[in-house]
Amino acid sequence: DVPWDVATEMAICAIIEVIEAGLCLHDEIEVRAVEGNHDPTFVASVLIALRIRFQNEPRVTIGETGDQVSVVIFETVMLAFNHGDKAKPRDAVEYLTDEFREEWGKTRHTYYWTGHKHRREGKQIGGAMWEQLEPICPRNLYARKNLFCGRASMMIVEYHALDGERNRYRVPFPA
Repeated sequence: DVPWDVATEMAICAIIEVIEAGLCLHDEIEVRAVEGNHDPTFVASVLIALRIRFQNEPRVTIGETGDQVSVVIFETVMLAFNHGDKAKPRDAVEYLTDEFREEWGKTRHTYYWTGHKHRREGKQIGGAMWEQLEPICPRNLYARKNLFCGRASMMIVEYHALDGERNRYRVPFPA
């Protein structure tokens, strides 16, 4: 089983590597994270570590914790993030169209990202592409007892301001 501190350190190190690689390609990096249902303090710990690491890097913005749904508008692209434990994907997309009505109407591409179920899955729902990510941490005792079969990985997706998704990369982590 992976102790909490080891899993946290693995997550922080992996995210730091992604941010540093991103800075070689992009002028700005914005990091957002949403709370999970197992440990609501985990995301705060990760964000604090990232703020400390990048405090002298003006090109990196580390977001705050708080809202259940985080939305980023990138010209014609809407990116929405939620852990995925509060609503089914179809209901969550309907929530986006209501709660973020103005933003939804101004964008051409909507991507809704969740986790929670510990496996990759995705489908088109109305005007949005919903995708569920694998966990970033390796399977622990809880995951094995509940027969979760998803592998640990990180997904890196590059979006074009007008055309939407341009590239994606999946970085698998050792089991």
